[in-house]
Amino acid sequence: MQKYLQVTEPVVDSQVVERILRSEIASLGPIVRVHPLAATPGVAAFGADVEGGQSFFLKLCDGAGQDAFDVEAYQLGYLAAKSPLPVPKVLSLSKDGKTFPFTYLLLGGVQGVPWSRLDPSTSGREREEVERDLAGLLGRMHAEVTASRFGEVLPDPSPSYGSWPELLSALWAGRLDEVMVADRLDSPTQDAVGWIHKNLNHLVATSEPPRLVHGNFSPARVLCNPEGGKWKVSGVLEPALLYGHPEIDLAFLEFLCGVGKSFYECYTRHLAIPEGFDLRKYVYMLYFALEDVRLYGNTHHILAAVEYAREVLRRCGC
Repeated sequence: MQKYLQVTEPVVDSQVVERILRSEIASLGPIVRVHPLAATPGVAAFGADVEGGQSFFLKLCDGAGQDAFDVEAYQLGYLAAKSPLPVPKVLSLSKDGKTFPFTYLLLGGVQGVPWSRLDPSTSGREREEVERDLAGLLGRMHAEVTASRFGEVLPDPSPSYGSWPELLSALWAGRLDEVMVADRLDSPTQDAVGWIHKNLNHLVATSEPPRLVHGNFSPARVLCNPEGGKWKVSGVLEPALLYGHPEIDLAFLEFLCGVGKSFYECYTRHLAIPEGFDLRKYVYMLYFALEDVRLYGNTHHILAAVEYAREVLRRCGC
C-alpha cells in the first residue's frame, strides 16, 4: 500500500527552480515566469513558463534518496498508456542528492493553466467547456479501463481486494486512526465516523467491476488550455490511481470543483451512474474532509467533516 511520507518542505526560491530546469534541459529558452503551486504538506511545487509556450512542473521534498515521487512518476506513465486523460511527461526523477540537496520530480509536455485560475465570475463559459471536456475523457476512462480485482496501482506488488468496500476500508483505516488520536472531532462525530467506517459493506457496496480512477482530483490538478476556440483539458496532475469505484472521482469533482449538470450530462453518455450515488457521495466527501482534518486540522475542515457525517446518518435514517 502506498506510504504517506512525513517529509519537511524544502526552502526553495525561483532561482533554484531555474537552476534545476537548466541543468535538466539543455535547449531551454528564456524562462518567462516561475510561480508556486498548491502542494501536499512537505512538498514544494512550482510551475515554470518558458518563452514559446512550454510549461514545466517541478515538485521537491527534502532528503536524498527518498522515494516520495516514485509512485507519482509511475502512475503518470500508467495513465498515459492506459487512458485518454492527458498527462505531463516525466522528464526527470532525481533523488540521489548529489547535485541538489533534495528529491525532485520534473514534468513537462503540456500547456495550460490550472482550472482553479479561471475566474468563475468572468469565465463561466470557459469553466463549463473544461467541465464538459473532462466529463467526456473521464467517462471514457471509467467505461473502458477495468480490472478483475480492486486495488491501488503501484510500481511494486500491492494487496488486491475482492470488493470495493474492502479496498476503501483498507485505504483509510490508518489515516482514520490518526484523526481519532488527534482528538479534533467531538465525541458524537467520532462515533458517527466509526459507525460509517464499520458499515462500508452496506453503504458503498457495488456490483460494478473495478474501474480505473484518478483518485485525487482538484481544481489545481486539472490543467486547461484554449484549443480550436474552446477550452479543453490539457493535463491532469498528481493521480492516486486505483482500480475502484468510479464514483469516488465524481465525488471528488463535486466536492472540490463544484461540477454540476453539464458535467453529468456528458459523463453519462459513456457510463451510467448507479442508483444510490446521492448517499454514497457523502460517504466519500466525509473521507475527503477527514483527510483535511488529519493533515491540517483547521476549523472549516472539522466543520465539513461534522456536516458530512451528519448527512450520511440522516440519509441512512439514523
